[in-house]
Amino acid sequence: FDEAFEVFSNGGQYIIKENLPLFLKSIGLGGLKIEEAIKKRNELDKSYLQSIIDETCDQLTSTHESREWPSHTDVLRAFAVFDQEGHGSIPVQQLKRFLLQAQLGFQEEELEKLIRDTCKIDNDNQISYKDFVDNVWAKFQEIPH
Repeated sequence: FDEAFEVFSNGGQYIIKENLPLFLKSIGLGGLKIEEAIKKRNELDKSYLQSIIDETCDQLTSTHESREWPSHTDVLRAFAVFDQEGHGSIPVQQLKRFLLQAQLGFQEEELEKLIRDTCKIDNDNQISYKDFVDNVWAKFQEIPH
């Protein structure tokens, strides 16, 4: 949350309404229609936004059946937010943190295995997020949802 907020905010102070949908997608909450709860505010400070997100997450059931899943392109865009140098790669630790925040039901050990099984980790402990998304997306499409 903190890293995504920093990327989408105006100097770490607030997020303008136009950036809200991509911010929410980047933290795994794009399909939850949170925008309706806060659409009357032009600027969203961090504590207010965190409280709305926490409240929304508390209302979710333990399954993701009703969640609107993001498209492949949306997922790539969300990862691109963390590719600050534009090289197409992100640190493995940042990927794990992002996936844990997305609340997909993975434990850290499961994420490590998923990353190892789907990506080549380079000498700088970074992965191509496009390769990761492509490989995981192919597996995800095989699962009925």
